[in-house]
Amino acid sequence: MKIGIIRETKFPTDNRVAFTPKQVKNIQDKFKEITFVVQKSEVRAYHDYEYEELGIEVKEDVSDSDILFGIKEADINTLIPNKHYFFFGHIAKMQSYNKPLIKKMIELGITFTDYEYLVDENNHRLCAFGWWAGVVGAYNTLRAFGFKDKFFELPKPGLKFTLKKLIEYASANTNYSCKIVVSGNGGKSFFFK
Repeated sequence: MKIGIIRETKFPTDNRVAFTPKQVKNIQDKFKEITFVVQKSEVRAYHDYEYEELGIEVKEDVSDSDILFGIKEADINTLIPNKHYFFFGHIAKMQSYNKPLIKKMIELGITFTDYEYLVDENNHRLCAFGWWAGVVGAYNTLRAFGFKDKFFELPKPGLKFTLKKLIEYASANTNYSCKIVVSGNGGKSFFFK
């Protein structure tokens, strides 16, 4: 079986990846019948050479893969017919903005697993946005608020950002008045305290 790791194509671009180079290497070492191919990407958190250094094939065309893994929904123009995809699809709750994606996947004979609905025997999600996704999401919300109303500008978070830096940047802009509501139970609300 050949597993392909696709390049993230949704805008704004996401730099996360379904499998790290070490994870791919460990899987291939343990299960000789599984091979991986990684689609070239200039924005992925792990550089192409980090996969290549571990003997993992990196190339543009991953259409010879049996299964394709991404993080966010794939751009319609990049879909490969008659494949099985894994990603966060944002379609099962009938999100209208992804209706064209569903139609195109059906048209191309694509089957699909949405990470959001992978659960264990207790119905707990196996794949979910982690702690950092919540923290960066809160920061980006504050960043968008400041930008939209021209109150302040916060730098775009990147690979070199630390929690300390995010808090420092967010705390430096206190000359505005607003009310913030934080919902959910994931524990990310500490960022706004």
